[in-house]
Amino acid sequence: MKVLNSKIYLDRLETLSFHLLYNSLHHKRFDITQFTNKAPNICDTAGCALGECPTVFPQDWEWSDYYSKYSPISNFPTLKVHHNLRTWECAKVYFGLNLTEAKHLFAAMDQHPEIYGGAELSYIATRDDVAYQIRDFIKKNNTPIKRFLNNVKALIKLRVNVFY
Repeated sequence: MKVLNSKIYLDRLETLSFHLLYNSLHHKRFDITQFTNKAPNICDTAGCALGECPTVFPQDWEWSDYYSKYSPISNFPTLKVHHNLRTWECAKVYFGLNLTEAKHLFAAMDQHPEIYGGAELSYIATRDDVAYQIRDFIKKNNTPIKRFLNNVKALIKLRVNVFY
């Protein structure tokens, strides 16, 4: 059995939330459905909260190219010390989350507000929606015992492995 990472980096989540609410975005517009838009001739026009990490945390995150056997993917946000990891894995490591928690905070239509707080995030969720989702999550999971109990609820309700 895999063990739950017991430390959520609440300060990092709070910093990202603050950035989404009050700072200028790296991208021209917020789009929860993509890390960054790299369409031809339209660089960095849209991106999500994780796509803002290289701007918010430049000492830890960078833009990196990823090459799969199918096609190259340009300008994905990754951790400098784990540049071989995909963005979702980097988010889990950096913020101390499991995949269910990460998707609850950063993905469209994959929320569990009854367990983690917040609300459903639609495909047109705004940067403010995501920022408040993060803040509600912090309130509901701000101690190790609260987080443990919420993840037990998730195991029972979702019947998925929320432990890494």
